[in-house]
Amino acid sequence: MESLRTDLCTLCTDDGISNNAVTWCTECEGFLCTDCEKHHKRSKASKEHSTMSTVNYHTLPKSIRETSNRCKDHDKKYELYCSSHATPCCIQCIADTHQKCQDMKPLADILREVKSSAAIPLLKNDLKDLKESFEEVIKHIGDRIKAMSSQKGKGIEEIRSMRKLLDEHFDKLEREILGDINDKHSKIKSKLAELVKEMENRAKLVGQLEDEFSTMTKYATELQIYVGMQELEKAASKEAKFLEDLESGRKLHDKNIEIKILSEVYSVLQDVYSFGKISIKSTPYMVPGKIGRKDQAQLLVPHVPTVPKTEPIQPSLMKNLEFLKVMNNDPDSIPQIRQMRFFLDKETAHKDVSVLEKGTAFANNAQDVPLKSFNSNRHTRFKGARGTHVFTQPGIYFYEVILDLKIATPLQENNIAFEIGIARKSSIDEKKYIEGQPYSYSIVGAHHPACEAVCVHVVADKKSLLHKTLVKNKVDEECRIVLGFLLNTDIGTWEIYNIEDGENLCIVHNVNCEQPLFPVVSGYNPLQIQVTAKFVTGSSLL
Repeated sequence: MESLRTDLCTLCTDDGISNNAVTWCTECEGFLCTDCEKHHKRSKASKEHSTMSTVNYHTLPKSIRETSNRCKDHDKKYELYCSSHATPCCIQCIADTHQKCQDMKPLADILREVKSSAAIPLLKNDLKDLKESFEEVIKHIGDRIKAMSSQKGKGIEEIRSMRKLLDEHFDKLEREILGDINDKHSKIKSKLAELVKEMENRAKLVGQLEDEFSTMTKYATELQIYVGMQELEKAASKEAKFLEDLESGRKLHDKNIEIKILSEVYSVLQDVYSFGKISIKSTPYMVPGKIGRKDQAQLLVPHVPTVPKTEPIQPSLMKNLEFLKVMNNDPDSIPQIRQMRFFLDKETAHKDVSVLEKGTAFANNAQDVPLKSFNSNRHTRFKGARGTHVFTQPGIYFYEVILDLKIATPLQENNIAFEIGIARKSSIDEKKYIEGQPYSYSIVGAHHPACEAVCVHVVADKKSLLHKTLVKNKVDEECRIVLGFLLNTDIGTWEIYNIEDGENLCIVHNVNCEQPLFPVVSGYNPLQIQVTAKFVTGSSLL
């Protein structure tokens, strides 16, 4: 430790003697023991030198202790001060590097008034103000942490309150519909019970008629049988008429209790993806204090310039920095970009494509995965999948798609391979693809006859914004490209990047973001080309 260090007298050490030092001479830049200090004070050459105790010497900052009054290059005492370079010089320095410097002054003149100059109290006050400013900022940050904790608590309370309202509302709806179904069931059951009772009575009566007929045929005379048969026929006809009326009426109609959940209720599951939005609104904060004076002692205190050590930037970081530079010329806006986490919706994807890897990957072929159940919201025309979340105003969103293509057999002329884009829900399932649909924006990969290759193109407002070759249209040709998508809903732009090359491929302007936009992907012609697209979103981008 610093406090346990023993300083040896410099003069005695030169003579091979080890004596503990008690004093440090700032002029000689050496330690002195008690005896040497006495001689040092009596010597004409050194009696005017400034000294301090070794204890006080070690209270000086390390950088000050390491500042020497001798030139590091020539080991000679600094005697002059070059105002042009703001640095002290020895005699040899003038001959080597300061031959053309005109404003050379004696260093003693420069240093004579240092401690008595106005720069000392000014710097002292500046340091005091700076410390107070840091304390104020620390206090402000602490207050903000408390305020944000309070805001978080209120936000959680509001979310739970809304959840309670929703629970109460749905509980009420549930009670009403359960009451309705119970009421209807009870009424039907009661009517059927009454009908059964009446039928049982009539069946009993018919049984009695049957017994009377049997007895009559055994014991009655022919006249009695004749008259009795007429009476029995009338009674039987009456019961038969009852059955006919029952059959022709509605009492015997089968009544089935059916329930149809309203589409608005299903839409909650499909369209409501969040309780709300959590946004961070920034307001400027002015740092307190009077910080601003610079170089107070520039002309009074010698300054020995040093070159700060810089760490080499790693290649991957250089690549990321270059991409950020290409991506947005305004560095202050980079923190505003929302790296929203979303997945591809397997339940609504077209039956001829596949959503894989828990919703992060897409393939243009069905991989024999049985559908769990029929879903009326499944795409029937659009051969693709949409995201589970939507892009809404305000906000800047960024995500990547790692696209892999492999030719199985050459594509026919103008055959489409894939499409990646954004679109309103109402525009997604109108056709096999979204290109050309209202409020839809996409990049399409297709066979291009002139290039004899699979190329990507982007068309907006009937203008071609991009045409780029990806892979030759030959068997076993393959390629990979990492595309970055930056959607700015605040100004209505959709930018597409080649991430690996740090290239801005194109910018689509006039993107209508008034209603939510879904990220979408689709794939075609699986027998000719294999298409896989892996979506990298949210924290996966880091």
